[in-house]
Amino acid sequence: MKTTFLVASMNEHELRAKGQRRRLFYRHKQYIEYPLVGQSFPATPEEEVRLNAYLYLVVQRQYPPTCITFEHPVKMGSSYKRIDIAVFEDEQKQKPFLWVECKRPDASEAVMQEAIKQVFSYDNQLPAPYLWVTNGKKNYVYHCEWNGKGRQRYGIPEVPPFGGARRRVLYFQRFKHTLRQFWQTYLAPQLQKEWVSKWLLISLLLIVLGLMFSWLNARTLTPLVVRKTQWLRYITFQHLYWLTAISSSFAALAILFHFIIPRKLSSGIRKKPILALFALAIITVPAVFVPHLFFGENIECFRCANCAHHWDCWWTYAHFKLYKPSEWFWEYFTPYLVSTPAQAFVILLTSWAFKAFEKLT
Repeated sequence: MKTTFLVASMNEHELRAKGQRRRLFYRHKQYIEYPLVGQSFPATPEEEVRLNAYLYLVVQRQYPPTCITFEHPVKMGSSYKRIDIAVFEDEQKQKPFLWVECKRPDASEAVMQEAIKQVFSYDNQLPAPYLWVTNGKKNYVYHCEWNGKGRQRYGIPEVPPFGGARRRVLYFQRFKHTLRQFWQTYLAPQLQKEWVSKWLLISLLLIVLGLMFSWLNARTLTPLVVRKTQWLRYITFQHLYWLTAISSSFAALAILFHFIIPRKLSSGIRKKPILALFALAIITVPAVFVPHLFFGENIECFRCANCAHHWDCWWTYAHFKLYKPSEWFWEYFTPYLVSTPAQAFVILLTSWAFKAFEKLT
């Protein structure tokens, strides 16, 4: 049974444009590369048809590339034949789903009929629920099953959705493919850069230190301030948060001292404390001032209405009385966590600045 779904659903130019944007293939001078499949082949007319069929399956019909392979071997007697496109239901490629046989665009009807017999012979040796023979213009699609008379094949109008009616499997496979593609395309190349890995390690260190000092502040110093009510004329909970930020920054500086300040630059006894205070002042800035961008005076207070439009509301004793002691930790850790990416980046910039200054001197 012939269909024209490939042309009707999406023209070749649009199909290949979407395939290039999703990095499903790369065209070189003499061959075509399929990075997600891990194979490449000479750019023959028949390969152009296979490229269109592959893009149709992945782009138009949402087949996961991790379940597709090319030139899959099938044992025929004492020799092996190869299926142009083999689609499996699982990523381990153990459960056949669709065999595709591709012929060049100018293939005659006799050649197409011979290709149908060929793909039927593949199905006899390695059964699959669906078969597809195409030259880009003519398409023959079959559904195959066993019954009392043996292997039966029925012509159907178009290539079925991946997994047939098992839509959940399709969505799960598509989600896994999207995550893998995002990792391979965007995250993995960036993580190979030295500064990105250092930034991630410094951010992790700051988060651990922020957790520790926020917990100590909420468990020890904050209850003491709450009991000493007269202190609140001079100390607000904003000051306590600053203490958390400065303590975490100081601990990070102590751990990363020679990473931030080179040994040669801080070799003198007098130089070391001066440079340390200078570096501490720089790397503390994001932890102290970045929270103003997210918890500033334009942020409405959700706990009390009287001080809804004031920045100090978030820190005042009257506001803090509305929180349980178990919530104090998050009042310190949340703004510090928000500032962690910026603070880690500032530590990197500071280390680069000191190293540049060391070279100049």
